[in-house]
Amino acid sequence: MNALVYTAAQVVAMFPPELEVSEYWVNRTARRHNIGTIIRRKRVYTLPQVEQLVELQAVDAQQPKPTRKTAGVGKPRPAKPKPDLAANAAVTPLRARPDRARSYRGTA
Repeated sequence: MNALVYTAAQVVAMFPPELEVSEYWVNRTARRHNIGTIIRRKRVYTLPQVEQLVELQAVDAQQPKPTRKTAGVGKPRPAKPKPDLAANAAVTPLRARPDRARSYRGTA
């Protein structure tokens, strides 16, 4: 058994630069597929595990990338009509109530 282990940065350096593999991709893929060993709170990889990551990257490259949906502007909504207070006799308009306001004032 080979005791040599590689960090995510070292694994990224093993990939060819045209593949544009990042440390984030390595860590995320390894976590998703349960690859790697955690030593001192860092995920490290042995050579066979790095080979598994290379295979997963080849499979990932063949998958079509989902296109991002842009938040396009749809049809504008028509403005809501304001309620007509005169049409509804049950609704009373708001007005000041000085008699109540006086009750909260201190006595002179």
